[in-house]
Amino acid sequence: MNTRFTIKYTNWDDSSHGQHNIEIKDGGESLFKGDAIGGKGRTVTYQVPALPAGVYKFLCTRHTFMDGDFVVG
Repeated sequence: MNTRFTIKYTNWDDSSHGQHNIEIKDGGESLFKGDAIGGKGRTVTYQVPALPAGVYKFLCTRHTFMDGDFVVG
């Protein structure tokens, strides 16, 4: 079953390169890419389209070393 969901993201980076976002990928294919936000304490809520259950990769497209696994149930 495909499930739509939201991601509430708060940027706590107070450095000069503090703009971040979230992109969800399946292999090399981008499934969702949120706008970058800057400013310590700024919050955004991303509306993610329906995805099948599974494990996906996520990353900050501005700082690709910021990554991990995202589980959709």
